[in-house]
Amino acid sequence: NDGSIYVCGNDTIAPNGKRGTTVARLNASGNLVWQKHFADGQDHTPLGITVTSDNKIAVFGLAGFDALPFTNLFVFTISTNGQFIKRKIFSTYYDDEPKAICSDKSGNMYITGNSYFLTSQWDIMLLKLNSQLDILESKFIDGSTPQGDYAWYLIYTQDNSLALFGDEGGFNGRNPMIMKLTTDGNHIWSKRYTISSQFTNYLFHGAECKDGGFLTTGDARPISQFRIAPFMKTTKDGE
Repeated sequence: NDGSIYVCGNDTIAPNGKRGTTVARLNASGNLVWQKHFADGQDHTPLGITVTSDNKIAVFGLAGFDALPFTNLFVFTISTNGQFIKRKIFSTYYDDEPKAICSDKSGNMYITGNSYFLTSQWDIMLLKLNSQLDILESKFIDGSTPQGDYAWYLIYTQDNSLALFGDEGGFNGRNPMIMKLTTDGNHIWSKRYTISSQFTNYLFHGAECKDGGFLTTGDARPISQFRIAPFMKTTKDGE
């Protein structure tokens, strides 16, 4: 509410040389208020940050461990003054690749990304956490596509739902998609948008418009052009 801006990124602190997380707070004029380092002795790569309705800063990212060959998901919370609150690690058996985080008006957090399974390759992962980082819901969405389903971005919408942006399809032909979900991760609707079936096309970001529709952008390869950054506007029902 005071116009503060919070940013996160990687840093490395001696002596062990492991990657940790730097979080900085800037005021509305862009001046540094504070900057702090957070680490637990293992390699962590922060990928995103959100401010919750109960005034916590939540940072999520990719966690790697010396003794394990697979990647996992970490999330930690701090106060708006940079005081550490809590950290948790979440994982399946194989790789987990988180991509986006958002929060709702009750202080719950939602993280999406991709998890790998031998039976279905990459599936969409959705994790709902309360303010104490306890799991409220954990869901995996398998669209039964040849080379998996990918989630790249997630937002909390004005009708108290979630909108997920990503792509699905095969190695040489991927289609942008949008999914509307309840806050418990249940399916409301999903839409696929075929730009060019023989090329790869992605949605990396999305935003909700005043009319409840969505404005999206990403990376596409139309049949008659080289790669472009498309903008696509939908109705509230994804049409």
